[in-house]
Amino acid sequence: MNVDHRKQKLMKSWSREYKKGFSAYFLLLFMKDEPTYGFELSRRLQAVSHNLPFNESGIYQQLKKLENADLIHSEWRRSDQGPRRKYYQLTSQGNELLAEFTQTMVMPLVLALGRLIQFHFPALAASFVAIAQAGHDRGTDTPSATTAK
Repeated sequence: MNVDHRKQKLMKSWSREYKKGFSAYFLLLFMKDEPTYGFELSRRLQAVSHNLPFNESGIYQQLKKLENADLIHSEWRRSDQGPRRKYYQLTSQGNELLAEFTQTMVMPLVLALGRLIQFHFPALAASFVAIAQAGHDRGTDTPSATTAK
């Protein structure tokens, strides 16, 4: 097996694990402030993930798992733009879990990654800060601002 093939295989595996591990978290974040329908959740996920390919059916599977765990609930609503839409919203249990997971897992991970990237890839870290600041200045640094509702 050549080096390029091994590298591609490893990158594919890491990508799959990243998507698998964080898609549910992202979905919960998108539902934190308001009920959101499935297709809009998919669009927001694509926008914040810099268009990593998330399978739409996989998103609906995640939503079903989250609902079965009583972290979200859903309801059908009329739409002015076509057929009824199924809207999803966090339950109080989902909101508590999201806050706890963010505090105990996500924030320490983000801080550690920030320090490591700053040390090992300072140019990337500077680029990230510049991109984040530009998005903040334009008011597009939130997932809901990156897509039309």
